[in-house]
Amino acid sequence: MTSDTDAVLLKGIEDMNRQPITKGLLFYVANQALSAIPQCQVALDDDNAAEKSKFYKIYDELPSLPDFVDLVVKRAKTTPGTLLGTLVLLDNTSKMLPSTARGRPCSPYRVFLASLILASKTLNDVCPKNLSWARYARYFCLTDINLMEKQLLILLQYRTLMKLNDIIRVYNGFLLFDMNQMLQQVEYSVNITTSSYYKTCQQQAFITQATDQRDTMLSDNHIASYVVVYPDTTKNESIETISEATSSSSSISSNLRFTYSAEALVNNTLEYESAFPARTE
Repeated sequence: MTSDTDAVLLKGIEDMNRQPITKGLLFYVANQALSAIPQCQVALDDDNAAEKSKFYKIYDELPSLPDFVDLVVKRAKTTPGTLLGTLVLLDNTSKMLPSTARGRPCSPYRVFLASLILASKTLNDVCPKNLSWARYARYFCLTDINLMEKQLLILLQYRTLMKLNDIIRVYNGFLLFDMNQMLQQVEYSVNITTSSYYKTCQQQAFITQATDQRDTMLSDNHIASYVVVYPDTTKNESIETISEATSSSSSISSNLRFTYSAEALVNNTLEYESAFPARTE
């Protein structure tokens, strides 16, 4: 990265550290914790039934990983800068693990919590003690907290020092991830809108059509299904279709026009226009 790019990213880090933690950052931390350790289902034989029962009891009580990250971060009042340090340690953990390493379903919870504790102790002059972290985490006791912290320190060979380039690197990764999430949401919205234009729709409302003799109300049975076909979803133009009514109402149906605009698609409403000019008394 160039010096200009580093300066821009540093400015972004400073601005982010002054603001509340976003849901996007929390989700990214959970995603990195999930991908840090390859998981596998625990396969314990009958001889270890007690250990298996204890393990699944703990795992069944845990919330989803994003919810757990959100819970701990809020209760510990963690800053965005500490979360960036957590991301650095998660990345280092993934690099230090051997290729044959496999984790249990609760391993992402443990490696996240241990990384958060070490990042807090490394970057802050004042940080919570492990007894407080046990209260914040709720699902892990003090013994578990001490054990997971010790295990992570051994894995990292007690190298918890973080360089500025490391912080910039993980922040840049978060920006790319966040942008990708936004693009996926936009693509999903466009796909939903596009499919709506090709969806077979059934008119459910009653439509009143003025005739030369009297007002005639068509029931749902008179209005046939119609398909709106308009490939260009970027335009907010109306689409006109002719309803196919029953043969007994052919004279009326030939004078019915329906318009489906982009706004109408969102609101799930059908706009009706009469082919007859307005009749004046």
